[in-house]
Amino acid sequence: MNRSVGVQAAGMLLNITGSLAIVMGFLARQNWFGSGDTEAFLYWTAPLVAGVAAISPLILRILPSFPVGLRALLLVVIAAGIAFGWVYGVALLLGPWMGAFSFPVLYPWVGGTAAQLLLLERFLPEANRSRRVLTVLFTGFLALAGTGALLIGLSWTVDYLNRPAKETYLIPDDFSGEFRVVYGESCGLTPPTENGRRILTLPRNGVLILQPPFVAGLVDNEYYWVDKRGKRKRAREIFATPGSNPGRAGVALTASGSMSAPVAAGATSAAGPDIHFSYFTVFTNDTTVVSESESSRRQRRLDSLTLTLVNECRSRRP
Repeated sequence: MNRSVGVQAAGMLLNITGSLAIVMGFLARQNWFGSGDTEAFLYWTAPLVAGVAAISPLILRILPSFPVGLRALLLVVIAAGIAFGWVYGVALLLGPWMGAFSFPVLYPWVGGTAAQLLLLERFLPEANRSRRVLTVLFTGFLALAGTGALLIGLSWTVDYLNRPAKETYLIPDDFSGEFRVVYGESCGLTPPTENGRRILTLPRNGVLILQPPFVAGLVDNEYYWVDKRGKRKRAREIFATPGSNPGRAGVALTASGSMSAPVAAGATSAAGPDIHFSYFTVFTNDTTVVSESESSRRQRRLDSLTLTLVNECRSRRP
């Protein structure tokens, strides 16, 4: 029994460290942008790891007695299926916030889960692979529920202690569609503060470039429509995706992301640092649903405008 517990613990640790190593590879390729998302990644990885540990005896028990190589291949396929199902389930829970991850989460979860199952296949004693199905499933449910409850509390505590600056967005009352806030540009604006909140005034072109760096965490945003006389009216914060129609006016924080930087003025080939931004969508009462092609066209236009404005901003930098 002690050996079984040790093997399961080693498998869980291997899953976490292996998936985290893959995440580090993605972050290194994008100059470590999105490193703050590793907390959220580990938060959602822990229940997956616990669940795999709970159901692994059943998986190994019912796996056909194929040669070692074929069994290993089947375990990798099973791991991919488990990871895909977990991604789908997390996406259902998070909704559009799933797009806030700055790196793909499927591949780390596939790699970590495969490593965990392969280690258990090699070292888990045969006697511990024959537990009854109901016991395995019930244990898995308890592991997922308990780990999830614990991590929710820890996640909210960490997010609260490391939350980014509070921000208030002032949006022209006739603006609709998508806009971006670009962070971490030394040539950008330093927003004023009002009652402890940054005041971000959206320009008509839909791209606001700021000096403060992007900080991940639990956001505290407020949105206001502003008329030509400067009068503010509170706008509703909603959860929706570009191209959809939530049926009411408001503003949605769609995602955070990055894009490759333009070639700096006077340079031949080397581009500057990547552009980091948050992406928002403004809905009005008469917002119509657009086709996927139209949504893609708007995205490309905003990408082009962002690159142009950031390039101009950086070229003015002394």
